[in-house]
Amino acid sequence: MDGNPNGCPTLENYEGRQIVLTPSQRDGGTWMCEYVIIEFGPTASPSTTGYSEGTFHSSNEARMAALVTAKTIVNSRAGSR
Repeated sequence: MDGNPNGCPTLENYEGRQIVLTPSQRDGGTWMCEYVIIEFGPTASPSTTGYSEGTFHSSNEARMAALVTAKTIVNSRAGSR
């Protein structure tokens, strides 16, 4: 994820899904990040959207927190199948 400008969306591939991460700066200079989990295939669930929990001092910190949350969601779904 290094080298991406602050606030620009990035795409991560994880366990056959795509995770779109879009950080945004809040009033006061802190950051948060939206994640969208995109699944593929005939039995794919609708996209799941959420935000990193908390606020962060940099876009990269927020992006990493959102990625961890999204991966946890993907892993929990894999365990329930």
